[in-house]
Amino acid sequence: RKSAVTKQVYLPQGEWIDFNDGHTIYKGDQTITYKAPLNVIPLFVKKGSIIPMMPVMQYIHEKKNFPIYFEIFPANENAKASFELYEDDGESLNYQKDIFLKTNVVCITNGKGYQINYSKLQKGYQSQGKRNFIFRLHVNAKPKAVTLNAKKINSATKPHLEAVEGNQATTPIWS
Repeated sequence: RKSAVTKQVYLPQGEWIDFNDGHTIYKGDQTITYKAPLNVIPLFVKKGSIIPMMPVMQYIHEKKNFPIYFEIFPANENAKASFELYEDDGESLNYQKDIFLKTNVVCITNGKGYQINYSKLQKGYQSQGKRNFIFRLHVNAKPKAVTLNAKKINSATKPHLEAVEGNQATTPIWS
């Protein structure tokens, strides 16, 4: 209905996070009443998921240095979330010859925090341009520290982080 401001949504078994706000958790195996005026689409992510995203483009390779965002919704303690990103040139039939690039991202939740690992399997395809991987960890508290290869990395302001998104980052930062 046009005037409806709520929607009845069935959530399968598990824990579901409201993608619109990034943190509200709902228990699954039930129907919930969700506040959703016309401009809000109810969208939920299962806890322990990784969703890859990229900027909107009008055609393939419009932006050569586009970043890839990994929206990480960590699993419960002593569990992991994982995703394998498959890429090819998007234009030719080279994928039939097994020419591709796979990036595997894993987020492990432990008593000390979160550990994110990524690895690449390159089979004859390279991504166009140079781009940043931006890991967005959806958690309730700001981290005390962020390390990369056992070295502490500096935090950055949000404007600085946004300025780097479409360009190749020279040093790792977090915000």
